[in-house]
Amino acid sequence: LSKELTEVFADARLGVPPIEDKQKVIVEFSSPNVAKELHVGHLRSTIIGDSLARLFEFLGHDVLRLNHIGDWGTQFGILIKGYREFLDEAALEKDPVGELERVYIASNDRGNGDEEWMKQAREELRKLQQGDPENIAIWNRFLELSRKEFDAIYEILGVSFDLERGESYYRDRIPKMLESL
Repeated sequence: LSKELTEVFADARLGVPPIEDKQKVIVEFSSPNVAKELHVGHLRSTIIGDSLARLFEFLGHDVLRLNHIGDWGTQFGILIKGYREFLDEAALEKDPVGELERVYIASNDRGNGDEEWMKQAREELRKLQQGDPENIAIWNRFLELSRKEFDAIYEILGVSFDLERGESYYRDRIPKMLESL
């Protein structure tokens, strides 16, 4: 047993032979939402996904580590409206994602029962979706601030991705897909 353990520990592959049938494996994990704190569910899927990716890589498979970001949709109209009305720049500087989350909650709370507020939030979303430069710049700021926080956590965890795509990646592709369907 001692001889066997010594040989296994001396082998970089720990006695596990490389696979013969190498396959392409896609592992999608983490999937945080822009302008929101990572929660335990994101951390759980990050750790599980990273563990699976490492196992497949160790076995010799060709692994694509994919992170899908929640960066598009109705919530951004609500957030942009709130950003214009409730943002505290000092708080944003100190805790960017915490402040964006606070602004979103304040805007969403304001919109509960206030149809005019929600109409304005939907207009902000429409402008974003149609490429309004001001709303695109605000949205890009959300992405940048969120990505910095996500990356800091991923660095602590020792997690990396080969490809990161947000929901926004598909926005120009959806009409053609719907037409095809």
